[in-house]
Amino acid sequence: MVHRQGDRHRMQVGTLHKLARAAGLSLDDVYGQRELAEAREHADARVDDRVRGWDLMLDMPKSDSALAGLLPDVDGQEYWDLVHRAKVETLRKVERWVGDAVGSEDGLPVRIATGGLLAWSVEHQSARPMGDGQPGDPHLHLHVTIANMTLCEDGEWRPIGNSGQDLDFVHFKQQRLSACLDSS
Repeated sequence: MVHRQGDRHRMQVGTLHKLARAAGLSLDDVYGQRELAEAREHADARVDDRVRGWDLMLDMPKSDSALAGLLPDVDGQEYWDLVHRAKVETLRKVERWVGDAVGSEDGLPVRIATGGLLAWSVEHQSARPMGDGQPGDPHLHLHVTIANMTLCEDGEWRPIGNSGQDLDFVHFKQQRLSACLDSS
């Protein structure tokens, strides 16, 4: 973490003492007295860095987005039905990938069946405006927020799919809603 984040990385002062002792160093030789005093003052402070959820964006090519505005009402409704069916099918796939939890049995990690994902979606039909009060270009996309919690078969709430480590965003980027529509 120090290599990745540099000075922004922080470590508990107790852990620093253990590392320094193991390396045969004194923290007093590494840090100034004022820095160590401040670290000891905040030794019991904790930062909650848990992941609360993920925002998946499901989008369509611009040509498909523009098509929605050109269709008559009857055909337009069929189009929106296809879009929403594609969303549901995509979320079912996501649920199969990460819709379980990880528990522990005899000290070893085990998968636990769940009731599925807790998610909601917001549909946007255009891109963000580019300024001057002009509306954004047609760009149908859906933001799907997945909460990092699921109700397990044992009645306990746990983080989903190994705390999200099972989420592979490459799959989401490569699979666009239009691929689902093409197969419909």
